[in-house]
Amino acid sequence: MKKDELISNINFDFNALSKLSLRGGTINISAQILIFLVQFGTLAIMARLISPTDFGVVAMAQSITGFILIFKDLGLSMATVQKDEITIQQVSNLFWINAIIGFLLTLAVIAVSPFVALFFNETVVRNILLISSFGLLVGGLTIQHQALLRRQMKYAQLATVDVVSKLLGSIISIIIALQIRNYWALVLMPLIISSLYLLGIIIVMPWKPKRYRKKAGIRSLIDFGKNMTVYGIISYFARNGDNIIIGKFIGANSLGYYSRAYSLMMLPIGQLIAPLTGVMIPTLSRLQTKPDEFRKYFKNLITLIAFLTLPLIATLGILGEEVVLIVLGNDWSESILLYKILCIAAFWQPILNSTGWILTSLGQTKRLLHWGIINSSLLILSFFIGVQWGVIGLSVGYAIYYWLILIPYFYYVTKHTPVRLKDLFDSVKSPIIYTIIISSSVFLFTYFYNGSSLILKVLISIIIFLLNWLIIYFVDVKLKKQITQLIEHFKN
Repeated sequence: MKKDELISNINFDFNALSKLSLRGGTINISAQILIFLVQFGTLAIMARLISPTDFGVVAMAQSITGFILIFKDLGLSMATVQKDEITIQQVSNLFWINAIIGFLLTLAVIAVSPFVALFFNETVVRNILLISSFGLLVGGLTIQHQALLRRQMKYAQLATVDVVSKLLGSIISIIIALQIRNYWALVLMPLIISSLYLLGIIIVMPWKPKRYRKKAGIRSLIDFGKNMTVYGIISYFARNGDNIIIGKFIGANSLGYYSRAYSLMMLPIGQLIAPLTGVMIPTLSRLQTKPDEFRKYFKNLITLIAFLTLPLIATLGILGEEVVLIVLGNDWSESILLYKILCIAAFWQPILNSTGWILTSLGQTKRLLHWGIINSSLLILSFFIGVQWGVIGLSVGYAIYYWLILIPYFYYVTKHTPVRLKDLFDSVKSPIIYTIIISSSVFLFTYFYNGSSLILKVLISIIIFLLNWLIIYFVDVKLKKQITQLIEHFKN
């Protein structure tokens, strides 16, 4: 292996690495704020142009394309990011593997589309899948370009492409929806966005892969990706089993209300966790040989995530009716109770998702896989039990499960790692107390509010939320130190 064939790794000292991580996190979160606004606005507009039933049939199709998407990557992008040393030829081989897989998956979706339509008893699902399948072909061409940008911590370029493609794609899709006012606008939107993303990623990362060559030493990369893929397959059923079960046993209309409530609930959470995942896994991977720094870094990270997300989710649950009616409109009133229950289910999800970074960054993908099998099996069981009482019963089962699994998951994920179970409890202890204080203040206001304006009610609630959050942040010196320690450490 020649030295000049190696792709440059981020072999900085810890302070330099931390500064890049901080910069990357700042860029990604800033970009996600813009993306949140775009997606929030798009959801609000589309909900007023397209019926719940149309949303439901698209959700049926997406439950299948979402599963197929797991195979598009095969965990090979994470392998490129996590590997200590990797050559240009190895990444080139991975590119061709991803591209071929994207093509084969497109054919697979086309082939199974009639059977999926028969399963859900909705003929339009077949046509939706035929068009949606081409997004897999497009997506397979961007995977290694993205991975190289993440490996080199070029987060600004990634964020720019992500924001621009989603903004332009959403605008084009809204224009289409204004003309046709049916599910095709929803079907075309991800295809348009992925095509724009492909164009943008090639512009900012004009890397041309070499021809595929045997004996490039990619076996370890594929083994890493294999475990990540199997974990993704299993986790898929945990994330999408609810949609499949509702679509099969209850119908498109109920699935439409449920899927929009779920998307609305996950929107603010996803805008924080998704960008941090792209930054923190590369950073933690570089710290895997420094257990004390790994542990300290992760503790402060969890404290920050908990303080940002737990009060927000609790407050959104309290304002469930107002949020649904303002964003989706009066036609979506059946989503209100679902949204509130799902906020309870989502309360711990930012922490649960973040702790998964420990095993991924340490390369312990087999342990991650074992947990995925247990978690998905139990969660799907809760869905089948809950659906006996309809979509509300399934949502309640979802919420109960995530609260019961919390401590067992914390115990499992910290075993044989630099992080201890006590570290996680210490990190979330103060944010939980402050979540109770902040959400109680908002609840008291909404309870005694007598006005008729929903928008004014939400605006005042936001002000109360922010004032409480800022007061706590500046008054609690210990909490402030924990949260700012990441930044302060980076500056030293």
